[in-house]
Amino acid sequence: MQKKHFYNSIIPAVAVVLGGSLFLAGCDYKSGAANLMTGIIAVSSGDLVSTKSTGAADVTDFGVKLLQHSPSGENTLYSPVSLLNALGMTANGAVGTTLDEMETSFGMGIDDLNEYLFAYSDSLPRGEKYDLSMADSVWIKDDKHLEVRQEYLEKVGKWYTGDVFKSRFNSKTKDAINDWVNESTYGTIDHIIDDIPSDAVMYLINAAGFDAEWDKPFDESQDREGIFTTASDQDKKVTYMHSVEDVFLEDDRATGFMKQYSDSTYAYVALKPRSGISLSEYVSDLTGSELRNVLLNGQECEVDVLLPKYNVQYSSTLNDALRDMGINAAFTPGEADFTGIGTYGGESALYISDVHHKTYVNVDEMGTMAGAASVVEMATTGALEQKESREVHLTEPFLFMIVDTDAKVPVFMGTVNEL
Repeated sequence: MQKKHFYNSIIPAVAVVLGGSLFLAGCDYKSGAANLMTGIIAVSSGDLVSTKSTGAADVTDFGVKLLQHSPSGENTLYSPVSLLNALGMTANGAVGTTLDEMETSFGMGIDDLNEYLFAYSDSLPRGEKYDLSMADSVWIKDDKHLEVRQEYLEKVGKWYTGDVFKSRFNSKTKDAINDWVNESTYGTIDHIIDDIPSDAVMYLINAAGFDAEWDKPFDESQDREGIFTTASDQDKKVTYMHSVEDVFLEDDRATGFMKQYSDSTYAYVALKPRSGISLSEYVSDLTGSELRNVLLNGQECEVDVLLPKYNVQYSSTLNDALRDMGINAAFTPGEADFTGIGTYGGESALYISDVHHKTYVNVDEMGTMAGAASVVEMATTGALEQKESREVHLTEPFLFMIVDTDAKVPVFMGTVNEL
């Protein structure tokens, strides 16, 4: 297999849409869009006290809660970091109860979240055989009724990298946004929006993707055919990759392993529930602190691994999950308060109408490619001491993660129930 490269796999991670009743006109982002970030200076990483490990527990807990509010028995995949970037940008314009609920769901205040996400993105390592990258752009409709607060633009510009463009919205704007996405993802994603609704007045876009080769690739000659028993108790013929790894993971209810990517900057993690415990039962009782404890306490020993080659594409609307996690006012017309972003027609009338998340991961002998896309749409109403041999054969549903090995924070996490 040919060596992959990250820039063939970045997937747009976030689009936030703010709504209003508007008349749409045209633009081109290269020539017709004014960059509103002129004069706005991003924070310097040297000014930050936080490190990537700060806030990792909260990010992990947020990801676990998402898994717990997912349909049982289905494949799932989330990027907690990506989704928090989306919701974080939105929360910078939230006020009162709306902000309080969002901060409670995040597990940290918006100022701490801003600092954590900036510090994390600013310090992302890159190597010849691995890469994780993020990029942002904000699109605001040129409409006399829409007033976006300068303080909001300055805060987003300070903590979230990228440009803010003001343009007239029509089909040409859609093409311009999709062109930006296409260029930012090196031609792998040709569009993120099919059309611009009549009530759309703002898009916030974050592109994120992951591509890495294994530190020790699987030997394709060791591949073997086998059976994977699905969550619905069906037997499927799959191709298993075989290796012997050296980090064993476990808690009272599951066993697993960690496999390093090139330079050991990132790692793949899989956890399989012990006999008699279903994956849905394991996830439902899991906490972020428990999972983080597993990641921090890998045991050095030989682990005989069977890992199925798999490809997961996942798409989900997260409104109900986020409501269950405590974000309610933000979704409720008349209660949501996003006056920190701005107003339309002089009134406070913005609320979140939809949060959608799309993700992709491919795991094979050479490495892993993954990406995520999240859309927040807003509308308006106005170690072991000794070496020992263990085994983890992923022949049944399992939990997996792509983990930043420094911060021990899951960049991607999901479940494999069907192959």
